[in-house]
Amino acid sequence: MALDSSFGHGGVVTVDFPGVAAQANAVLIGQDGGAVLAGGSQASPNVLLARLRPDGSLDQRFGSGGRAITPLSPVDGAQGAVAMARQTTERFVVGASSVVAGELGFAVLGYRPDGALDPAFGVAGLATALPAPGGAALQALTVAPDGKIIAVGGGTDASGNATFVAARFTQSGGLDPTFDGDGTRIIDTPEGDALAGAVAQQPDGRLVLAGIAQISNGANNIFVRLNPDGSNDTGFGQGGLVLNQTMPDQDFGGMSEVAVLLDGRIVATGLGGTDVDFRGQIATLRLLPDGSLDTSFGDGRGFVTTMVGQNSVAKALVLFHDGDAIGAGAGGPAGTSAFALVDYQVDGSLDEKFGSSGIVLTPIGAVSGIGDAGLDGSRRLLAAGGTANTPAEGSFAAARYLLPT
Repeated sequence: MALDSSFGHGGVVTVDFPGVAAQANAVLIGQDGGAVLAGGSQASPNVLLARLRPDGSLDQRFGSGGRAITPLSPVDGAQGAVAMARQTTERFVVGASSVVAGELGFAVLGYRPDGALDPAFGVAGLATALPAPGGAALQALTVAPDGKIIAVGGGTDASGNATFVAARFTQSGGLDPTFDGDGTRIIDTPEGDALAGAVAQQPDGRLVLAGIAQISNGANNIFVRLNPDGSNDTGFGQGGLVLNQTMPDQDFGGMSEVAVLLDGRIVATGLGGTDVDFRGQIATLRLLPDGSLDTSFGDGRGFVTTMVGQNSVAKALVLFHDGDAIGAGAGGPAGTSAFALVDYQVDGSLDEKFGSSGIVLTPIGAVSGIGDAGLDGSRRLLAAGGTANTPAEGSFAAARYLLPT
């Protein structure tokens, strides 16, 4: 597993946004190896975009000199773009949070290929929703084959509980009334607080949401499957919900990304809690179509945990036709972090041929981590995230890898 020297400087690219400590959270990769990166800053609600050419240089045809910034109304909890998906071959949508009816709410922005907002989408390129009366923060989105957009996150219901929320938009940006009557849904979860951090659509139109639920026995990985109309799929887990842990009395953790395989099994990755020294570990698990853990994965447990350095977490998944999966995120020695890739074979064991015993670490600056990753048309892996040398600074970062044959 080597960095692609034809990309950027030795396989790595960084993109600054002057005056902003930026972090890329999502990437769209073209067949030719070009890519759009989307992100933001903890200090600003604005959406930050950059488009790279296949060699890693900024595409001057996009935005202003390869960068595009879309201002959004400031509100606590808004941190720019957190998700992105291709809607058509030319257009893409970005998920963020902004002010909606005086509260923190979902914001979905439609873009043209040149980085300009698409005036045919929503209102002047912006579609919004308030799926919970106490406010809601968008965490993930996906686009269905018919062009509809499904966004999920965490919201506060009328009783003050933190819970899963979802919204579905039409291709043009209006709320879809065929989804729970008004296009939005508060999804009741067990005792405690819950947050949806990922969503995937099955070929039959059902939706799988994944995230974290804090209940009496600690942090749980939580999965919810919805029917196309937004109702719970009662054939999945208990009434449409699945809860599990990757360590007893898990203190922290939860799923950051989820995907559905062609056979209906579900793969997810994220933070699997911390050990006795409070070091985070990556957790990757696989469920059968009914929501039960797949015991053919992870030595009969249905999950595996991987410590990468002194502290680690996964934010993205890259799946392969042979059943292998790469978890992408951050890991490294105490006090620092690097781009981290972990290659799991179909049975959950680490692929010893990948990097060093199944793990690849790429330091970029003092602190760096991957927010999203994917493959291009030449089977190269592009990872996008952020890097910083001090808390007051930060840049988009991307690394491209040549996968072993």
